[in-house]
Amino acid sequence: MKTTPMTLPVSQRGAALAVGLVFLLVLTIIGVSALSTTSLEERMAGNLQEQTKAFQTAEAAVVRTLNVSGLNTADVCNTTEQTFTDIDTANQTTAITCRDFLGTTAPGRTTDTAYGGETSFVHFGINSRGETPTKARVIVNQGVYQLGPEAPGLLIE
Repeated sequence: MKTTPMTLPVSQRGAALAVGLVFLLVLTIIGVSALSTTSLEERMAGNLQEQTKAFQTAEAAVVRTLNVSGLNTADVCNTTEQTFTDIDTANQTTAITCRDFLGTTAPGRTTDTAYGGETSFVHFGINSRGETPTKARVIVNQGVYQLGPEAPGLLIE
């Protein structure tokens, strides 16, 4: 039996190699792009988590300020600053709050006889800044009203 060697047509020599290399280049670009996108999304999720921790700390500090400190018409933010480091000790967050007396509404007539039939609202502002060890910061401004005869009385949020 006689065998003859196979010959390839001249116009197709090396075409498979060129097509394969182009295909490999395209797949490499897609892979690098996917890796970059995943890395960016992971950083974004971590930043959002840190921001949420800071927000929760700032909110908790507002509640603690209302429950512990009380409010007074002499409150001025630069003299009533408080620092809380024990709100979220697992994450080592910190919160700084201050209270401001903002004013009083004019007394109004009411059917409530607890204050002699005349009441007013005393307005306060509580500013709270929550911070995490990674320097994520959130500022919360909370308005609070107290019902009473020109002095703190029943707390209404």
